[in-house]
Amino acid sequence: METFYTPEEVAEILKVRKHTVWNWLREGSLKGTKINGKIWRITAEELDAFIHSDGSTDAE
Repeated sequence: METFYTPEEVAEILKVRKHTVWNWLREGSLKGTKINGKIWRITAEELDAFIHSDGSTDAE
């Protein structure tokens, strides 16, 4: 079963503000899926890819 994270959970994991995570999602640097057009979910695989990409988590 696949693991999904909320933007708030991702923010806690990466030690950034949730607003920063929402910005990354809107910009497309962090991949996620919108549910019902407004609720973001990020898979563990997408989060791992973001962490290991050249995208910096220091962009707060």
